[in-house]
Amino acid sequence: MAANVKNWSVGGELRGYSDMLQQTGHIVLQRMAEQAQEMKADAVIGMRLVTSNVAEGAAELIGYGTAVRFVDKEAAG
Repeated sequence: MAANVKNWSVGGELRGYSDMLQQTGHIVLQRMAEQAQEMKADAVIGMRLVTSNVAEGAAELIGYGTAVRFVDKEAAG
């Protein structure tokens, strides 16, 4: 994802911005994993990372997904 961030007027990558998005993505995924563990989830499915500009020179990265638990059909009865 971060490697695709380009400065289209010049044609080069905005390396600092790319690095920041990559680091932020890791933080978002870590927080999602921590929240899933707190919920005693077995996995998170349908994960998405979405970026948007909130102001000139600022952006946000939003991550979301669905925490799920696996059910053993034999044990559940």
